[in-house]
Amino acid sequence: MTGILAALAEVSISMGALIALLLALGPVWKGRFRPQWRCWVWLLVALRLAVPLNVSLPRAPVRLEVPAPAAAEPAVLPARPEQPASLPQAAEERPAPRVTAEQALALVWAAGAGVVLAVQLGSYVRFRRRTRRWCTPEGQYEGLPVEGCALLSSPVLVGLARPRILLPEGVEGERRAFALAHEAMHARRRDLWYQLLLVWVCALHWFNPLVWLLRRAAERDLEIACDAAVLAGKDRAWRQRYGRALLSFVPAGGPAPLTSSFTGGARGRRERFSALMQAGRTRRGRAALALVLCACLLGGGLVACTADPQESPAPAESQTPAVESPAPAEGNGTVAAVVHGVDAGARRILYTEDDGAVGEDSPWQEAEVDAEAGDLEELERQVGLMSSWGLSCTLTFRDGRVTAIQTGELADGSYYVGRLDTEEGGDFFTARVYELDPDTRQMTRAAGEQCFRLAEDAALTLADGTVWTGDLQSFLEDFARDEQALREEGRRYQVVPSPYVLTLRAQVSGGVVTALERMAPPEK
Repeated sequence: MTGILAALAEVSISMGALIALLLALGPVWKGRFRPQWRCWVWLLVALRLAVPLNVSLPRAPVRLEVPAPAAAEPAVLPARPEQPASLPQAAEERPAPRVTAEQALALVWAAGAGVVLAVQLGSYVRFRRRTRRWCTPEGQYEGLPVEGCALLSSPVLVGLARPRILLPEGVEGERRAFALAHEAMHARRRDLWYQLLLVWVCALHWFNPLVWLLRRAAERDLEIACDAAVLAGKDRAWRQRYGRALLSFVPAGGPAPLTSSFTGGARGRRERFSALMQAGRTRRGRAALALVLCACLLGGGLVACTADPQESPAPAESQTPAVESPAPAEGNGTVAAVVHGVDAGARRILYTEDDGAVGEDSPWQEAEVDAEAGDLEELERQVGLMSSWGLSCTLTFRDGRVTAIQTGELADGSYYVGRLDTEEGGDFFTARVYELDPDTRQMTRAAGEQCFRLAEDAALTLADGTVWTGDLQSFLEDFARDEQALREEGRRYQVVPSPYVLTLRAQVSGGVVTALERMAPPEK
């Protein structure tokens, strides 16, 4: 659903800019091109808006950074009393599902679209129910049923599948002929289906005011184009009589949705009268129409909504849950686990088996740790540095107690890292691991978070190859300042999207970092 909303936003923004441009150029192209050309232009834009699918260019000039789905933050886990292995575990009460920001946004959009559709279609249904009881047949015109209605003050065309013309009572002579010709022209041009498309577009993009302006302009130009088709080849005197017939009908309010009214709105009538008297030569506008078509097809690619994988909430100091659960049942063996909390004084840990989907609902357990298992204070510091659910390691059990803890060692090689988090004077740090394009040094994927341990004699090098003469802490602080400045530049000017990150290259040998080298900034 989030991908659909992102594509919808990209199309809405790009087409909104095109609509604003066309409306601004209205005084120029209204006198230069035929009214039917304007209807085709609005139709092309509406069709593009009606299909919210978009393929953005790899380097789209307009990039909107949206926050990536927030990772679940560790919370204090409730005590989980252990049950004997021979008894089935009772079903645990799961917490109510949380509604993410993306889901809330999707619900708001869907609710808005539903309301718009309900209001528009409901208004049409009420109009037909109200008028149907007062309609009496009055023959046909060009194969269309004609009915008289005492409730109407202006001629109207209704019915998508079976169009019919509704006339006010007592309309005779030339007024009747002009009204029937106008509404029959609407039926031949399928203008009611055009209006249905506009209603659908407004429902999809109800949040964009430019789309509503598109609908108003398109409906006004539909009436002008219909007048032009009826008046084609007629002299000035005929046009004046048509105008007088138009003035003779006084509309009571605006037309109902999905109908065409002979009179239209007040502003629309002023433009229609101006067009009635313009019998001069206008252009077909084929070249300009092709230009608009290209803008509709390619405009969406100029806008891209990209998630920022860099952003994640800082780890809270109180994420390590209290150690309250009893020890696990008797057992021996080795377990791949995630350690979430460590109490070095009591020599107890809180852990869960690493099933690849560790979270709040995982079966967290406590275990006592033997003295020979290792330095729990060092383990506690490593776990505290992690902003995820904990530290992955291997636990060895004997008689229900942890006799050995083995943390995973890093494979030898180079790692591109950023967003470092380290303790003052510590030799452990956590960092985001990235995959980079070797030519541009732009991030292609965020590979996750990793805990690193520095060798005592780790070499520190700047991007130009200069050896850093200060200590490790000042080296990392200098890097963090530049990294933050690059992120702020991207947020302020929207020219540095998420692929642009500042990185260090960490050289790992024997499970420890032996060298840290600052990489040159990515190419823009």
